[in-house]
Amino acid sequence: MVLKSFAPILWVLFFLAILPTASALPNEGAFPNITFREFNLFVEETFGSDVSLATVLMVLFTLTNNPTLLSLHAQQQNLAVHGENKVEITAWIKALARTLQEKLAAWVDTLQMDDERDTKQTDSALIKSLGGKLDLFAKHLNLYPYNSRGKFQGKIKPVSHAQIQPAFVICPDSVECE
Repeated sequence: MVLKSFAPILWVLFFLAILPTASALPNEGAFPNITFREFNLFVEETFGSDVSLATVLMVLFTLTNNPTLLSLHAQQQNLAVHGENKVEITAWIKALARTLQEKLAAWVDTLQMDDERDTKQTDSALIKSLGGKLDLFAKHLNLYPYNSRGKFQGKIKPVSHAQIQPAFVICPDSVECE
């Protein structure tokens, strides 16, 4: 008698157990693998030697955290069908440049070389210049889904930051003996 009262529950559990399930793990790409020397040369040649480490890291992490935007930008640079317009500095990279400009505010000029800094430079000229630099930086970091012949290699995967996670040590908060 007791088993009969559990029969509907057992059938429901059995039905739920046989349903197909799926789980999705983030499919991440490796953090850009370039040498410090190569990275340093690129930064000095593109942004100048007086740009701060904080600014460079912010730009680097901005690029590694926007793979979809970079994929959309690259798609507009590489023609898929006849009749499309090829755009070097796309609206996507300009939007990213504008966001960086707003975030950096007064320090945005540190992303310009000395000869590029002009007090009369229009906002759109600055955005275009910064967008070009972001495009070069993304390509230098291999955050570009097309090869040198313009063939699509696959969607840019989100970049894993596991390789650059800090190491922590548990220690007391006091630095002096009390």
